[in-house]
Amino acid sequence: MRRTTLVAIVVVALLGGGSAAHAAAPPAEFGTDWADPRTAAPPVAVPPTHSCTERIVDHQFVNFDVYTNTYTPPAACAGPWAKVVLRLSGAVAGRLATLASEVAGGPVRLVKTIGDAAMLVCAEPDPLVDAALALVDAADAEGEDFPQLHAGIALGPAVSRGGDWYGHTVNVASRVAAIAWPGSVLCDGAVQAAAPDAFRWSRTRERRLKGVKQPVRLWRARRPDQEAAT
Repeated sequence: MRRTTLVAIVVVALLGGGSAAHAAAPPAEFGTDWADPRTAAPPVAVPPTHSCTERIVDHQFVNFDVYTNTYTPPAACAGPWAKVVLRLSGAVAGRLATLASEVAGGPVRLVKTIGDAAMLVCAEPDPLVDAALALVDAADAEGEDFPQLHAGIALGPAVSRGGDWYGHTVNVASRVAAIAWPGSVLCDGAVQAAAPDAFRWSRTRERRLKGVKQPVRLWRARRPDQEAAT
């Protein structure tokens, strides 16, 4: 089913990440099963000989970037080895999906999460701005090991098709999220005009957004009791 309606759309991304609307496509060398399996594999049997465990990668991956590193085993783990097991552990993207689903509810709907970004939609801007602020706060409460979020919200017509949303409004929200400050919720003028008294607004200078012809005046949303310096 395809329909066009006036909606407010928020795109939330992890600091340094992309966006749900403009996530990078996997390179050909990743194959077609790059996201499978999504659950942990069974433990690998350890031979009954001397073994050691060393961390060789500690990197924040964004989309499908390539990480290259030279590793030299410590003297106590020099080999030769009967078996080498590589274990990859990552939980940030999955935690973002959990946090996003927790703030969604009522009129606010979680459309999708892709990697390090999430998209939410609502027919009214007030609940969506409130949900975005709650999501940013929830990420901050995760502690130093969880990157800060930056959110962008736009209000306007968008096309719903197959459970997803498309159109200029989605693109604007994605571009705004990309330039939002860490830990902030940045909105276009239509969102601010539709909810002038629900939040405390700070006007920013006009910005040129990729794919948008005219400069856009943006507003940062805060709760009424939130300090302007934060």
